[in-house]
Amino acid sequence: MTLAGSPSTIRENNKAKPVTQSTFKVVIFGAGSIGCYLGGRLLSSGVNVVMVGRKTMQERLRSTPLTVTDYGGFRFHSQLADHQYVTSAEAAGNADLVLVTVKSAATSEAGRQLAPWVADGIPVVSLQNGISNAEHLQAGRPTEIDWINGEVVKLAEKLGTDAPINRKLVQLMHEREKIPKAWGARELLLALMIK
Repeated sequence: MTLAGSPSTIRENNKAKPVTQSTFKVVIFGAGSIGCYLGGRLLSSGVNVVMVGRKTMQERLRSTPLTVTDYGGFRFHSQLADHQYVTSAEAAGNADLVLVTVKSAATSEAGRQLAPWVADGIPVVSLQNGISNAEHLQAGRPTEIDWINGEVVKLAEKLGTDAPINRKLVQLMHEREKIPKAWGARELLLALMIK
């Protein structure tokens, strides 16, 4: 059986290989650039992959095939079927493996979104930069902003001075933990009042 919406063969290192679908289901949560690359590589190997990401990426992939390449000559194209790129964590409901590729600031929110859907015993793997992302996913805990920027604020207070940018970053991150919000560079600079 070929993957839904994908070619029946791929070319890897100039060798045609059949693509067959596995019953093992991998959900990639946070399918932006990194997540789509991983998803494409897994799809090219015949793995049953569902990518979960933003609506804008979903719309783009409806009109443009997913293309994955690497420096060694690997190239894979796939016009994804509607069920292969979705916007809801509900897709993790019957996953055999969940790979998380969101940015670190969104890790706690990813954990909260995934928690109702991922069955006990299903591995959830963090493929992110950061030292505590796995713990945040598991517990749905807040970020380590208090231990990083918050400590700078406390140290400044002990020294009788202020650290206004760090204080504002702590405030903004706590707000972000309660209500998910994506910050653009300009918006963040304005919020921090940095010129």
